Amino acid sequence: MMDKKTSGSLISYFEKLLDFYRNFLGLEKEKLDDLQNGRLDLLDECLKREQAFVLEARGLEQERAKLMDLTPQPDAKFHALIPQFPGECREQAQALFRQLSSVLTEMKETNRQNTVLLEQKIHTASAVIGKLKNRPELRKIYDEKIRGGNQPPAFLSTKI
Repeated sequence: MMDKKTSGSLISYFEKLLDFYRNFLGLEKEKLDDLQNGRLDLLDECLKREQAFVLEARGLEQERAKLMDLTPQPDAKFHALIPQFPGECREQAQALFRQLSSVLTEMKETNRQNTVLLEQKIHTASAVIGKLKNRPELRKIYDEKIRGGNQPPAFLSTKI
């Protein structure tokens, strides 16, 4: 059985983790919306924010490792520890586990959708760039449009 102080610390940590992943999921959904609506110019900012989340996740993982060392089973997964929580904390720990699992499942699916859309955009861009390389007359037209201030559709940008 886990003591009240350790169980309270773990519950606080998992509440913080749940909040973190909800915010991260929000960013992933924003990125998905940008991809679906062709707002590729906004992806750079999304990626910068995503990098900040990744760094924060590393810090949270270090915090988790320290907390787990205080438990009776330091190598156990969170759901395996739930029975070790004192009775009055067990229900809260179970609820946090369900919420966190739900958010992580949604995040994985959103990330999968982002990956599929990005791969489609990259394939389209590669095909256009391949045509430009193989046909100098198309490259000339593309370059003239850029110099003239006319921006081609975002999926044709060589900045991709």
